[in-house]
Amino acid sequence: MTGRSRAPGPAVAASLRLEDLAVDPYPHLAELRSEGAAVWAPNLGMWVVTGYDETVAVLRDPERFTNDSPKSLIQATFGRQMLSVEGEEQKRYKQACLAPFTGKASREIWQPRVDRLCAELLEARERAAAGGAVEVDLMADYAAPVALETMGIVVGLPSADLPRVRAWYEVFARSLANFEGDAELHRAGQEAAAAMREYLAEKLDGQQPAGEADGGSLIEVLSGPGGTLARSEVLANLLIVLFGGIETTESMIGNALHYLLSEPDLLAATLDSWNGGEAAFHAAVEDVMEESLRYDPAVQTLTRHATAPVRIGGAEIAAGETVQCMVGGANRDPAVFEDPERFKPGRANVRKHLAFGLGNHFCLGAQLARAETRSALRTLLERWPGVELDRASSLPPYGHEFRKPDRLVVKPSELLEARSWLLRGC
Repeated sequence: MTGRSRAPGPAVAASLRLEDLAVDPYPHLAELRSEGAAVWAPNLGMWVVTGYDETVAVLRDPERFTNDSPKSLIQATFGRQMLSVEGEEQKRYKQACLAPFTGKASREIWQPRVDRLCAELLEARERAAAGGAVEVDLMADYAAPVALETMGIVVGLPSADLPRVRAWYEVFARSLANFEGDAELHRAGQEAAAAMREYLAEKLDGQQPAGEADGGSLIEVLSGPGGTLARSEVLANLLIVLFGGIETTESMIGNALHYLLSEPDLLAATLDSWNGGEAAFHAAVEDVMEESLRYDPAVQTLTRHATAPVRIGGAEIAAGETVQCMVGGANRDPAVFEDPERFKPGRANVRKHLAFGLGNHFCLGAQLARAETRSALRTLLERWPGVELDRASSLPPYGHEFRKPDRLVVKPSELLEARSWLLRGC
């Protein structure tokens, strides 16, 4: 904030609160889009951008809209790393971490391992159901461990350590969504980062094996003879890569499962695509995944800070002020996506969505996240084709910054019947 006084903005922006965005942000974002290219939200202390073209313009202009700012929550929590710096420093960090996250690595190295992981998780739920377990929560029992265990493999962390890692990243999520500036949340985030940095330093020192030679784990890449980063840089970038790979992928899987299982016609059509063969089924799953990314992205906002006075539409933004790009709003801009409020797999331009960002900060792990989500969807439908959501016990996606369902419950008795049906080849 610059400290200068402001007249109240348009009606919706003037009254906008974080809790309004957490439950169902999309009506608010549509109204904000109608009020201007960028509108000042006094309760948030920042400019809000909801249009697609304006969001693209901001994300493609790191010289005027930067991540490198003392106001950056990501920088305050994790220090200087690839998401909180710009220019050559940012390129150097991202390039150093790239090898395990390329499309080739995601397809050829990680995808088969994620396929096995998904099958093992569902097999474990089947055994629990046979033993009398009353329900399966696809978030806690499936989406969360897929994301957590995959990142453990890719980064090179022992499986036994992953519960500790998960506890830290839950603190990070609250800290990074702390737009209201709660001092306790900020302190907790920094303490968790310090504890996790110490833990990762032990892994770098070789106190435990880190990864497998055939996997090319991130710790091996960063600490090997070809590593180009200083130790402090390695630790900071490991922190942000782990957080991003766990939190956002869990949410991405959960959101896609929610929409797939909440719409019986969509679920039936996806299952029926098997009649056209495996390739048709895989294409149908891919369509659901990409439309879920457009319709309800796991990360709702991308924050930038103006480096100089700049205009967006009719808005005059001062140097140092915060600009919040609302990804969920851009992804439902009717100027770009026809009938944007409809969940419509297979729309021609779906990959124009901004769920993974754009420009120099485009998500490092986008291809890995896609690999995990397609594995989770395919494996669930292949093993449990009769799966049905228990709507009374499940919850829809929620959150103003990181958005996901807390619970997606299905009944084990139905799962076992579905599995038996599949095995009989009926």
